[in-house]
Amino acid sequence: MQAIDAFGAAGKSVLVLPPRFYKDGCAVLGIPENARREVFPSTSYFGLTYILQHFDPKQWKIVLCGFSWEGWRRHSWGDERKWVMDKVEQNILNVIV
Repeated sequence: MQAIDAFGAAGKSVLVLPPRFYKDGCAVLGIPENARREVFPSTSYFGLTYILQHFDPKQWKIVLCGFSWEGWRRHSWGDERKWVMDKVEQNILNVIV
């Protein structure tokens, strides 16, 4: 609630997604339920997932710019990179490194 209050006070929109969104995202990356307290998808992954669910790539050119798949060691970087590159091969996403 503190984050929602802070973002709201700054005039930012806040979207609270259901737990199913998180669970489905973990499943897509192959993170088993028993590992979900140790390995976590990044917010970038969830942002891209949300975008792809709400914006048709046939109508929108969706480009990921400057993302390095590096950072917090508990993110599933390799799985996320594979997921993104699969979307690139399917002409769903574009990546500028």
